[in-house]
Amino acid sequence: GWLYKAKNKIVDEEDNLKAISTEEQRQEIIDMATDVEDWLYGDGRDVDITVYRQKQTELTQLYHKLIHRYEEVEARESKVSDAKSFIAKVTSAVSDWEVKKPHITEEEKSELLETVAMAESWLTEKVEAQDAMSAFEDPAFDSSDVPRQMKVLYSHYERLNKKPKPKPEPKN
Repeated sequence: GWLYKAKNKIVDEEDNLKAISTEEQRQEIIDMATDVEDWLYGDGRDVDITVYRQKQTELTQLYHKLIHRYEEVEARESKVSDAKSFIAKVTSAVSDWEVKKPHITEEEKSELLETVAMAESWLTEKVEAQDAMSAFEDPAFDSSDVPRQMKVLYSHYERLNKKPKPKPEPKN
């Protein structure tokens, strides 16, 4: 079943896969699947299960590498867009804290803006690296890397945003 799944996906999604793979890369998967299929119905009839699994692993690694690149294009764009929006939100919020949250110190705001700068720098660096690469290569970063890198900024912002106002001192 995995042979047919790989071959059919490559053939059925060929138009979409052209954007992230060369004809040679797609044909390599189809040829490997055909070779394994021929082997399966020939010499592979009576071999040990570990040999089957080894053949399957070789094909699925190549197949998943291609499919991963395909799925990452849209996912990476979405995560980068979300991260840029959050960075803009945090920067805007910090500028409003002067009036809305005067209990947050300048030092705390400054530390948060440093965290914003680090996150923005990482994001810019990775996007530029990805833009410099061919779509036929493995990506410079995965969509799952973005939330991991943004986690420090998310938590730092949430901690400060939820910081309660100090209680007023009681008057005698």
